[in-house]
Amino acid sequence: MRRLVLVAVLLLAACSGSGRTDQPASGPLNDADVAFVQRLLAQDHQATEVVELIESHTARPELRKLAEDVTVSRGDEIVKLEQWLQRWGKPIQPEGVDAETLPPGLLTDQQLNQLDALTGTKFDTAFADAFATLHQEAVKLAETELADGSLGEVRQLAEQVRAGRQAEIGQLARWKQAWSQGS
Repeated sequence: MRRLVLVAVLLLAACSGSGRTDQPASGPLNDADVAFVQRLLAQDHQATEVVELIESHTARPELRKLAEDVTVSRGDEIVKLEQWLQRWGKPIQPEGVDAETLPPGLLTDQQLNQLDALTGTKFDTAFADAFATLHQEAVKLAETELADGSLGEVRQLAEQVRAGRQAEIGQLARWKQAWSQGS
């Protein structure tokens, strides 16, 4: 009988897995979750603003496709982030940030104006650099959320943001390399 009980316990333990799930650990909403969502929202708004320049500044099909993809994906992300903040009763802007103060990691008006003044290959490389900079900041935000955040759905988004933005950074670097070789 003991052997049967032991086998049953071992089978139950095996079926339950190692305790890991595909979902990140979840706890109550905390300040890190809110800060991540607010800052990512500002990043997403600026990313959609920056990719709007592509249509009138370059003919590269890869950048035009990127602009389409970013417009859709960041648009969906913006809706989700705004819904979360509304559900939590939190403001869209982080405390201490207003129309005159940019959250850290965003491009300045001067940088945006410089980008807007370029066309062709100069625009392409400057865009890739600027967009990679935005993405690097988004990766930092995601890593901070993963270290300090608590709410599972927000942590899951942070994992997606980190992986997606890192992939786009790599793609931008490969494109710049190809462009410099005359492709």
